[in-house]
Amino acid sequence: MNVNKVFIAGNITKDIELKYTSSGKAVANFTVAVNDYGSENASFFRVTVWEKIAENCSKYLSKGSPVFVEGRLVTKSYEHEGQKRTSTEIVAQNVQFVSPPKSEQQSYNPPEQKTYTTQTEEPDGEDIPF
Repeated sequence: MNVNKVFIAGNITKDIELKYTSSGKAVANFTVAVNDYGSENASFFRVTVWEKIAENCSKYLSKGSPVFVEGRLVTKSYEHEGQKRTSTEIVAQNVQFVSPPKSEQQSYNPPEQKTYTTQTEEPDGEDIPF
């Protein structure tokens, strides 16, 4: 049996990049910083989300937003300046917003904290814009 599942909780490091493929599917990329327990160090994870979840993340999250990400690890190979390289990222299947979205922060009341969750399926590999 093979299992490829990852869970991380951390903060978004910069505003989310939202793009659309040639067929109109939304894709967003962002990085999540996760503090290492008991240390001043952090690990940084690149996250890719698709379709409605990508649009919601772009609309409601910004730099510094805390999130809980559930997904799977994907390793990609590419060539840069004649050298073969690899990168590993998380393809998210679920992103929980653990603070109010940026559009609701003015009227936020801590006792009524909300969690926003969206889910999506990743499209087949043909439509990836990068």
